[in-house]
Amino acid sequence: RALALDPRHWSAAAALIEVLRQTGRAAEAIALCRRLLERNPADVRIWSALAGMRQERFDAADVGALERAAAQPGLDLEGNVRVGFALAKAYEDVERHEPAFAAYVRANAVVRRALPWDAAAHSGEVDAILAAFASAEAGGDPRFGSEVIFVVRLPRAGSTLIDQILA
Repeated sequence: RALALDPRHWSAAAALIEVLRQTGRAAEAIALCRRLLERNPADVRIWSALAGMRQERFDAADVGALERAAAQPGLDLEGNVRVGFALAKAYEDVERHEPAFAAYVRANAVVRRALPWDAAAHSGEVDAILAAFASAEAGGDPRFGSEVIFVVRLPRAGSTLIDQILA
């Protein structure tokens, strides 16, 4: 309804795209992205959402549209990152591997400049967390927390499936 009232309502579009994707309705999410891109082919947020759906493969026309979107003046940090990774995927999909690699390098460089890694600061944060929980209070009901299951995982290792099975 929000999109019917205002087709440019990015938050509503993003939420609907994600709900469709998460509920296994990827084809509908892709179709919605395509409709939104017909209205505004320079919307890097929609391109990014579409690139995040591995069911969709970009073609040469998409590459051209993404190149134009990437060249638009005034893109902010988020826009540059989104369009950079979407363009890299588009190049991959059309088997233009050298430009894909270059696009990934550029997008990652933007992220690195915005979020520089500080190993010492990260280690300090981890040490502070460990110190905060170094001594658990004894006593109380021994059953407290017995129903909790922690799922420790690596990305793309099936943790969502484990969550669904446990639920």
